[in-house]
Amino acid sequence: MSKGLFWTFFLFLCPTALFGKKPDVSPPVPDQQQQIQRMFELVNRARSGRRITILGLDPRLCQAAAMHAEEMARYHYVSDRGHGIFGSTPGSRAWACGYAWSNIGETVCGGSSDVVSVLNSWLGRRASAHILIDEDYQETGIGIARGATRTYWVLMVGTRPRDSSPRKGWNLRVTL
Repeated sequence: MSKGLFWTFFLFLCPTALFGKKPDVSPPVPDQQQQIQRMFELVNRARSGRRITILGLDPRLCQAAAMHAEEMARYHYVSDRGHGIFGSTPGSRAWACGYAWSNIGETVCGGSSDVVSVLNSWLGRRASAHILIDEDYQETGIGIARGATRTYWVLMVGTRPRDSSPRKGWNLRVTL
């Protein structure tokens, strides 16, 4: 393939994939919705216990988290990067779902379906705990997907810019 043909294909495919029709994400089933709500409450309880402002639940971050959880379940992997050669990042997933951010963070887990054990796992790892209790974050989104052998969790946290235009010093934090 010539360079010109490659770049034509690349420049057409990437924006179409990112900004084309909305990805298919199945709505959470009642049990998953209860687990998302429980995780949201427990994260905010952990934050308020440290006298940190609680997070709001943002539907765009929830959609981005759910998309990534479903992708991890489909391809049986645990990572902050999306599957494939042009793997998504937490920031690109948030933007694709309409969430303009100045700070973004994400922590992922594959294993238990128990909310408390997943949260304890995150709080037990320094990088994940830092994301969960960082005062800079204002909103969160939580996604869950069940794979054949385990449950995949994604928790995204973000802060929107004050003036709605991206800042030069964007902050991206990711943990596994």
